Amino acid sequence: MITGFIEDLKSNKWLSGIDGILKIINIIENTDFPKLEDGTYPIDDRLFYILSTYNTTSKLEDKLAEAHRKNIDIDLSLKN
Repeated sequence: MITGFIEDLKSNKWLSGIDGILKIINIIENTDFPKLEDGTYPIDDRLFYILSTYNTTSKLEDKLAEAHRKNIDIDLSLKN
């Protein structure tokens, strides 16, 4: 699991080399997510994002990391 800020994604040479990551960063920086309804949004023929709104009460330190063999998750906190 990699935690940090959007600037970390742009400056990390390993991450920025992942196919589609720059496209995803552009969407994160230019989308007003609070104005969108929860749902699945296509990016292109291979990529999509799922917008799911929920409140969390636990701290990052109390969470277990996820692991994926094929796909990548980018979890984005919009408030606090």
